[in-house]
This record gives sequence, C-alpha cells and structure tokens, in this order.
Amino acid sequence: IAAGFSLVPIFAAVQLGRFIDRGHDALSAWVGAFLMLIACAGIWSYGTNEINLLLFSILLGFGHMFCMAAHQMISVRSASGMMREHVFGYHMIAIATGQGLGPMLLGYLGGGAHIPPTQLLFTFAFGFAIVSQLMSFLLRPVPAGPEKRAGGGSVTVRELLGEIGRAHV
Repeated sequence: IAAGFSLVPIFAAVQLGRFIDRGHDALSAWVGAFLMLIACAGIWSYGTNEINLLLFSILLGFGHMFCMAAHQMISVRSASGMMREHVFGYHMIAIATGQGLGPMLLGYLGGGAHIPPTQLLFTFAFGFAIVSQLMSFLLRPVPAGPEKRAGGGSVTVRELLGEIGRAHV
C-alpha cells in the first residue's frame, strides 16, 4: 500500500513537472486537492477492504504529488528573485515539520492502543481534504508570459540529469 502511494505516481512526475512549468501550478493544486478529497472520501467510506485501500492510496499518492509540486512552484514564484531560496527553504522546513508532527499526532490519538483508531484518523483526513479543496480555490494561476526557454522545446530527462552540478545564471 505504501509502495502504491509513493511509487506509482513517480511515473507521471516528469510530465507533471513540465505541466507546472508551463504555468499550471494553481490548476495542479486544484487537481491534487480534488484527488486527495476523492481518495480520503474513499478510504473513509470503503477503507476496510484491502483492494480499495490500495487503489485509494494510489489515488492519494497522485493527489499528494500534484499538490506538493504545485506548492513548491507557488512558494518559489511568490518571492522576488533574491528571496526565492529563502522562501523555498522555509517551505521545506514547514514540510519537514509536518512530517515530524504527523507520527506524533498518530501516537497521541492512538494512546495506548496497539492499533490506532483508523476510522477517527480517516474522518480527520477527510475533513482536512475538504478544507484543502476549498483553500486550493484561493490560488490564482500565474499570468501568461513569454516562453522562458530558448527554442521553446521540452527538456528530456537525459538532458535534465546532465545538468546536475552546472551553475546557470
């Protein structure tokens, strides 16, 4: 189930990155929040079946990937050129803090139980997914601008991997 959440969406990551690079970060956040909402509703409603749990976890992984990629781009474009690294750093600190607090919250809600109260957690997740979907509609698309890359073509994965370690000004 964890592999379905994290590994299956990887196959769409490059295409999603290209989509977001063309100015569709807000749309990606809307789609990601919607996928997470559907996945959380499904897990909340039908989470006792292993196949449903796997399928909704894969859908949740796609939603998470859409949201995370969009949030990274939105955080970078919300700052001036000189402050982008700082803003992105704060964004990453917030993500790491959330990843650290999540298991603590699970332990707190589980108390002394050997198996945490999953239905309660699924209910919270579904509620937060509704809030996330509503909040995503506050994001506005970036205004269309000129093509940023000379030639206007896509960068292949091979070219992207060849760029590691090279500084660009």
